[in-house]
Order: sequence, then C-alpha cells, then structure tokens
Amino acid sequence: MAHVCHSVIVVLTLSAAAVAGTPVEKLTIVLEFQDGYSPQSVSTMKREVEKTFQEAHLRIDWMSRDQVAGGVFGDLAVFRFRGKCLFQPGIAAAREPAALAVTHVSDGVVLPFSDVACDRIASLVWPLLSGTKAARGDTLFGRALGRVVAHELAHILSRSVAHGTTGLVEPALSAGQLTSDAPVPGWKGLIPSAYAGDDPRSFTR
Repeated sequence: MAHVCHSVIVVLTLSAAAVAGTPVEKLTIVLEFQDGYSPQSVSTMKREVEKTFQEAHLRIDWMSRDQVAGGVFGDLAVFRFRGKCLFQPGIAAAREPAALAVTHVSDGVVLPFSDVACDRIASLVWPLLSGTKAARGDTLFGRALGRVVAHELAHILSRSVAHGTTGLVEPALSAGQLTSDAPVPGWKGLIPSAYAGDDPRSFTR
C-alpha cells in the first residue's frame, strides 16, 4: 500500500501482486502541476491515457495531491508536471531533441514516479499547431500530453525501461505521432517477464 501524507507524497513500489507479475487492474494516478494548466488539455490527456490502456482492462482513478493527502491507497503512481501544461502559441520551437518526461529508477527498480516537461512538449508540437485556434490547440496539446504520460505509464506498469519498435512504446515519438488524429498503437500485454535481462537505468525521452 502507499500512504499519502499531507506534507509530502510517499511513493512505494507497486503492490506485491504487481511485483509478482500479476497485471494491475486498478491504479490511482496522482497529478501534481507546478505551474498553470488547461483543464481542457488535462481532460483530453486523461481520455487519451484511458483509451491507450483499455485493452489491458486497467481502471484508472485520477486524483490531485490534495485529494490523496492523508489517504491510504493500493497501486499508485505519481506524475509531476513541470512548466505550463497548456497550448502556448508562439513558444519557441524545439531546436534539438530533449527529454519530454522521465520515469525514475532506484537500485534497478522502476519507480511509480514520473516527471513530465510540459514546456518541452509544447515546444515540440508548436510548429504543427501554428495557426490553430486556442480550443483546438488545447485539445491537441492534451493529446500529446496523454501519449507522453501513457508511454511513461507503460514503463511503470511493466517495471521495465525497455522500448518497443512501434507505437507509443518507441524510444522517441515525433510531434506528428503525439498529435495525430489517427490512433497510435498502444501498449498490450504488460508482461514484465518479456523484458528479463534488460539493463535498468533512468529512462529519458
């Protein structure tokens, strides 16, 4: 179980069932925003993540840090969002590849704790969204945010830093993949044993 204190979130690894290789059926995701965010983008992000994992029959409960303060939960993951999580017209386009998110690893164990760089995502997708109206921009940014979160969540659920060759589990995703109306192949199976022998290390996009 993970106990959430009022002053600080204490995150443990996933439950014994998950560690044993049993797929997680219900997961509480705690969202921490360190700067401004668009409710529309966040709503779209949630739908995108849920859609990605619907074939895994994963039930996700979304909560804020305040909502979980002092509570006791089972399987839990924390996503901390840095920068402004919203459509940012005119933001400088990304000039070189940079990590969009990182899932932490300690002593070879993938932890249920990820940091998401909202400003970097906004910079990456801006060239494709230039001229887009604000409401549509917020939706597309939320889609990109959701696909980044889904990628990190795949690492957390599989407890592996391994990547696939197609879809959301590729080592890196383009602005087009993150915002496309066409669905991007998701994550199926969530079988940790498929990645036995990987060299665990901090994953950066």
